[in-house]
Amino acid sequence: MTLFRVQDSKALLSLKRNFLVVVLRESLSDLVAFVRRFTESMSLSDENSHIKGVNLDGFSHLVNKGKQRQNTQKFVLLDQFPIPQWLVINSFVAKKIAYDLSAVPTVFTFRAPSRLSRNIHLAFGLTEFLIIRLRLATWVRAKSEYKKILRYLNGHSKLIDYKIDGIPIGLDIYESVLRLGRVTVSLWDWQTYRVIYLALKQYLFFETLFTSKRILAVVVSHDNYVGPGLLAHMAFRYKVPVILANTISFSMPIAPFQLYDKFKYFSNYASKIGEEELLTGINWAKSELQKRIEGEIGVGMGYQVKSAFTQEQIQRQTAETNAIKILILTHDYFDNPHGYGRMLFDDFSLWLKFLGELSEETNYEWYIKPHRDYSDLEFKELGNFIKRFPKIILIDPETSYYQLKEEGVEFVLTCYGSAGHELPLLGFTVVNSSYNPHFAYEFNIHAKSILDYRHIILNLPALKLHDIDLKKVYEYYFIQKKFAEKDSLMGVSQEKLLRLSHEDPCREEVFEYLVENIELIHSEVERVMRECISLKLVYSYESALPLSSQLKINSDLSSSHLYKQYASDYP
Repeated sequence: MTLFRVQDSKALLSLKRNFLVVVLRESLSDLVAFVRRFTESMSLSDENSHIKGVNLDGFSHLVNKGKQRQNTQKFVLLDQFPIPQWLVINSFVAKKIAYDLSAVPTVFTFRAPSRLSRNIHLAFGLTEFLIIRLRLATWVRAKSEYKKILRYLNGHSKLIDYKIDGIPIGLDIYESVLRLGRVTVSLWDWQTYRVIYLALKQYLFFETLFTSKRILAVVVSHDNYVGPGLLAHMAFRYKVPVILANTISFSMPIAPFQLYDKFKYFSNYASKIGEEELLTGINWAKSELQKRIEGEIGVGMGYQVKSAFTQEQIQRQTAETNAIKILILTHDYFDNPHGYGRMLFDDFSLWLKFLGELSEETNYEWYIKPHRDYSDLEFKELGNFIKRFPKIILIDPETSYYQLKEEGVEFVLTCYGSAGHELPLLGFTVVNSSYNPHFAYEFNIHAKSILDYRHIILNLPALKLHDIDLKKVYEYYFIQKKFAEKDSLMGVSQEKLLRLSHEDPCREEVFEYLVENIELIHSEVERVMRECISLKLVYSYESALPLSSQLKINSDLSSSHLYKQYASDYP
C-alpha cells in the first residue's frame, strides 16, 4: 500500500510538471478570461463610467509637429498597471521618450486587458497593447527551456537561483509564486510550473525584440515579479534604459536591486548637505516620528490603518521573569521578501523556520507579533508556525510596544521593517536579518550572513545597543522621506492622492485631482526626467549633490539613443 502511494505521488508530480498539461491549463485560463471579458463587454452597467471621457493625455501640445512619424516597429514598453497615480507620470514619460525616439509607447500584457484596464490606459493616451504570444518556432524553444529548468530542479538546485543568460528569472518566478498566496514555493504545486511557463513565455517573446533592438526603453511599475521585474532584468542584460518613476521619486537603475543601493549612501548624503538644511530636516523628522510613536495613524505610511504605539494596556503578554525576552515581528508572507535585495533567506517562512529551530537552542523567552493589519491567511499560517515551535509564544496583535517594553522585552527581530527606525526611539535593540533601509547606520544591528545572524542571536545580551544616538535615527528618516523622496516632486501630492483614494485608486475624486493639475504634473515630470537623463544619474535626487557623490550610469548604456537624445540639454 505504501509503495502504491509513492508511485502515485510520483505520477502526480510528473503530471503537474508536464509541459503540455501546463500549457493546456494556462490556455484554459486564457479562455475563461476571454469569456469573462466578453460578458463584461456585453454588460450595460459600468461602476467606473466616470473614467470614460477623461483625458489625461496632455501631450499633443508639447510635441514638435515637425517630428518624423513614429516607427511602429520600435517600442517604449510599459507593463499593464492601471493605477492612475502611476500612469499619470509614466504614460507621459513613455510617450515623451517614444516621440523623441520615433517609437510607439506600448503596454505589454499576457492576455487582452479587461474593459476597465483598457479604459484607464486610454484615459492617459495609451492606445497600443502588445499581447505576449509565441510563434510556432518559438514553442520548440519554450519546451526546450522548460526541460532545462526541470533538469536543474531535479539536480536539487534552488529555483530562486535559476538564471538564463545571466538574467535572474528564477527570482522573479519564486516571488510571483509567493504572491499567489503561498508561504513558500513547493515543487509539488501546480502554480509553480504555471509561473515557470509564463516566465519562459515572456522571456522568449521579448528576447527577439531585445536582440533586434526594437525595444528602446522600458518604463515599469516594479522591478520584481514575472511581468515588470523580468522585463527590467532583461533590459539590464541588453543595455536598454529602465525607468522607475512615481509621485515621489525618479530612478534609472542599470542592474538588479540597484534601486535600493541608495540606502548604503544615506549617511554620506547627510554629510554633503548644508548644516542648516540638515538641522531643519532632523527637527522635522523628530517631530514626525514623535507623532508616530504617540499613536498617530498614517505618519509617513499612508497605507497604515492601525498603530502599535497606543498607550492602551491589555492583559500581560510575557512571563514575569528576568529572562532575556526576544520579539519577532512578522512580515507579509506573500509580499516580495527580496524587496531591497537578495534576503539571507529565500522567503519569510524559511526565516521564521530558522528562528523557530534556533529557539530550541537558547534559554531566551521567545515571542512573535504580527503587524496589526494582518490578513486571515497570514494569521492562520502563524498559528501553524507556533504549533510547530511551541517555545515561541504568540503576542496579541493589539499589544502596544510600550506595554511590551514595560514587560521587559529588549530585543526585536525583523528582516528589514520600519521597526528599525521606530523602536530604537523606545530603547529596543533591533536586529535586521538582511540588507535594509537602515544599513548605513549603527542604531540597528545588521546581519551580513546566516552564520553571522546566528552568532548575533546567540550572543544578544553582549550585543545590546546602549546609548543609541537618536539624532542619527532622525537623520535617516529625513534623508529617506525628504531628500531621497519628495512628496510633490512631480507636481502632485502622494499624501493627498492616498487620502482621496480611500483604498480605491480609481475613485472619481482621484481623476478630478489629476485633471486639475495635469499641466503642472507634465511640466515637472519632463523637468525631472530631462535632468536625470542628461546628467546620466541613477537617482534623480542626486542632482543636488556634488559630482563626487553622484552615482552615474555606465558608458555602455550612455551610448543608447535615449541618452544621446538628451545629451545637449546640460553641459
